[in-house]
Amino acid sequence: MGLPWWALSESRSDTSCAWKPTRAWRSDRVRNVSGTLHAIVQYLGVPTDNTSHVEKLISALGAGIGILIVYGALCVYSIDHASVLLVASVAASTVLVFAVPHGALSQPWPVIGSYLVSGLVGVTCHRWIDHPVLAIPLAVGFAVWCMYYTRCLHPPGGAIALVAVTGGNEIQQLGYGFVLVPALMNAATLVCAGFVYNYVFPWRRYPVHFLYAQPHAHPLVQQYELLELTHEDYQYALKTMDSFIDISPEDLSELVDCAREHALIVSKRYIRPGVEKC
Repeated sequence: MGLPWWALSESRSDTSCAWKPTRAWRSDRVRNVSGTLHAIVQYLGVPTDNTSHVEKLISALGAGIGILIVYGALCVYSIDHASVLLVASVAASTVLVFAVPHGALSQPWPVIGSYLVSGLVGVTCHRWIDHPVLAIPLAVGFAVWCMYYTRCLHPPGGAIALVAVTGGNEIQQLGYGFVLVPALMNAATLVCAGFVYNYVFPWRRYPVHFLYAQPHAHPLVQQYELLELTHEDYQYALKTMDSFIDISPEDLSELVDCAREHALIVSKRYIRPGVEKC
């Protein structure tokens, strides 16, 4: 005699739901998803957060105060045209000066020099090249080239060259005066504000040369000179600085390894044929 229909359906449902995910299966799934997300983060270039909440707040307040000082200086110079003379690139420079005060691209000469060089390049391209399709890329590209050779590479400098070409009649009527006001005036005011603001905090110095003018003692380094460093060591060192430094632990490790290799070769303690340039 056959089973009733309700018993038959119940047995089928039990058979279809017989497999249940085990704890090991769940762990593997979580591990796979975590590995995939980590790989995506690495390819996107998401940096590790090495700064404290206090440092973030100090950077944000400094950026606001810095741009306020620049705008105030322009209002004193020309109250009617302050908004026009406040070039947008100065906001990007403000981020570098107050959020990355120890960065190579944030130092006074890159800020001031890039505004000077890029302003000259931009105004020249606008005056001698009529078509913007040619003037715009030539101004930005040549500005980058000039900043390299004058050792004042500063990303917002490219924006200064662009503004000189596309800034509209009020900017273009200034001619080469644009280089002095607003370009150099914005840059110089920002550098002065960065010097004063960062000096308030002992671990911040602007220019960064003030921070390293006197060498820091590291007695443990001399005692354990040959100690092998790991990724965690570099990560700890970056966090100890408590300042945004535009270098990853991997880059720092590669830099130290290249420096060690060079020191060994120079000291003739270790010579390896066919040593590649780092």
